[in-house]
Amino acid sequence: MGAEQTIPMPRNDDEHTIHALNIQGTFFERKCQSVVHQAQAWEIQETNYPVTYGNADSNLDIWALRGENTYQHLVLPVECKKNNPDFINWIFFRQPSHRPDFSHMQMIGIQRQSDGSNTREVSRKLQRFHHNLRIADEARETKGDYPKIRLQDRTRTSNAAITDAATQIAIATQALMQQELSILEESSRQSDNGLYRRSYTQLFIFPTTVTTAKLFLCEFQDADVDLSTGVIALDKPKLVPCPYLIFDYPVPPALQLVPKALHMDYTRDTLKQLARMPIFIVHSEAFPTFLKRLSTPTLHPPAFEDDDSWYDIYLKPEENEGTNE
Repeated sequence: MGAEQTIPMPRNDDEHTIHALNIQGTFFERKCQSVVHQAQAWEIQETNYPVTYGNADSNLDIWALRGENTYQHLVLPVECKKNNPDFINWIFFRQPSHRPDFSHMQMIGIQRQSDGSNTREVSRKLQRFHHNLRIADEARETKGDYPKIRLQDRTRTSNAAITDAATQIAIATQALMQQELSILEESSRQSDNGLYRRSYTQLFIFPTTVTTAKLFLCEFQDADVDLSTGVIALDKPKLVPCPYLIFDYPVPPALQLVPKALHMDYTRDTLKQLARMPIFIVHSEAFPTFLKRLSTPTLHPPAFEDDDSWYDIYLKPEENEGTNE
């Protein structure tokens, strides 16, 4: 991640206006749109797109698509989040060991019925994805440049921006998937033989937040936390810079899918899966690299009769691969 850019303070009304717009993130959104537009294989479907789900309304900053002329479509809803000037670092905490080291991503599959007819069956489901990214389940926003911060503010943290961004992208993700299913159903009704007239057989959706905040993973050992005080020695944790990771966002109940929407059994395991949504959190400088490496997932058939198929996708930049491309 590049060095912090120093921007001179505004000196007149026009510059104060531009300064306010800088903080609000308008220019940042347009820059992210430009990055997607310039990225090979990605196409912008729409920007500032109104979405609604679970009685919640939002505007999706970027709706992008990869693989339009292939049988596998990758849908990328993107929330652009300029960091709060008071909180420049996003600190993520790795998920506990009892959770799996893979993610469940939403997809739509279209396949021919097994009865030999031309009828296609459409299913919306959670698909297991293996990847090489860190998975976090908690996050905090913290200040930077502590020598310049007055003493009483040094311990202030927040998670408002992270939660807001995750909520907005969750609304957009559920809305786009529901919209696509509605289009497929309408296409089937208008077709003489009930065919779903779509060019793809698989559609994957990868909810993403791009932010100017510096991303860190807080690495520490549970054994180093004092049980009597709840604190850890200041030299024990390590803040590891991270270009992007997966945030397992706890989805508010109103935005969660119900098991029957995915043709899943109503079980504790199912409810736990639907209670979280994996969201890619990407530092803005790493966004071009992320777009380059986010390509068609690889399918792995089940190894055993009772097992499920799964996909893998490898996104982590190589050590000698820069983030500015």
